Amino acid sequence: MELLSWIEKDKLNWFELSKNENAIKLLSENIEKVDWSALSRNPNAISILKNNQDKIKWLHLSLNPNAMELLKENPDKINWISLSENPSAVDYLLNENPDKINWYMFSRNPKAINYLKLHQNKINWSGLSTNPEAIEILRRNPHKIDWMLLGINPRALEIYNIYPDKIDWIAISANPDAIDVLQDNEDKINWNYLSKNPNAIKLLKKNPDKINWIELSTNPNAISLLKANKEKINWFYISRNPSIFKEKTIMNTVMTNFNKFIKHYLIRWLIHIIRY
Repeated sequence: MELLSWIEKDKLNWFELSKNENAIKLLSENIEKVDWSALSRNPNAISILKNNQDKIKWLHLSLNPNAMELLKENPDKINWISLSENPSAVDYLLNENPDKINWYMFSRNPKAINYLKLHQNKINWSGLSTNPEAIEILRRNPHKIDWMLLGINPRALEIYNIYPDKIDWIAISANPDAIDVLQDNEDKINWNYLSKNPNAIKLLKKNPDKINWIELSTNPNAISLLKANKEKINWFYISRNPSIFKEKTIMNTVMTNFNKFIKHYLIRWLIHIIRY
């Protein structure tokens, strides 16, 4: 992956870049600038981390879904609270370390849902209220829902449709699945949260004066809008935006070289015409 041509590399922030799943090539080429706390959580950075194990921040690595091999090799360094939320760690926790499970974090874990369905006495309901795979359990236990935390659940709308008076308009403004509801209730939108909603671009373009440009800078679907308003970009936050990178394909390389070739010979041809 390579940076888009209009992105100003010198303005980017390396802490935020270290979180960016598409920045691995750039990070590998600038290893001295990497923030190891942020990189330790980056699921695409495992090869870099394996080669720099002395720099790993294990609290953050314990959250990394692609790091189970490294974590199992270093059980004494695991942060068990973080690991309890790691979707790749469910079997390892249940089969080998059940006494180390943090039940708030485990209740947040989407991959733990089958166990939680069968052991509801272990559920932390605040944690479960954020779990996108827990809608069925939550629907059956509305009196146990933490309504404040439900707002950050990506599938909260499935519950809010039953209990519309409970809608948290701040949190739901960032929910990609809530666009229809938000369009019907523009007066209730929180525009700061909407600005980071990847499905809200049409609504944001219609209301440019309400855009929060810091939040929009993180929005992966806002690249064309950001490109057209470079002076409003927050370069710290855009550094984490995966869409500032593009795939470098063979066809891209061929076309780039072809265009250079055409341009070169077109200039030579024009010079020849002018001279003769």
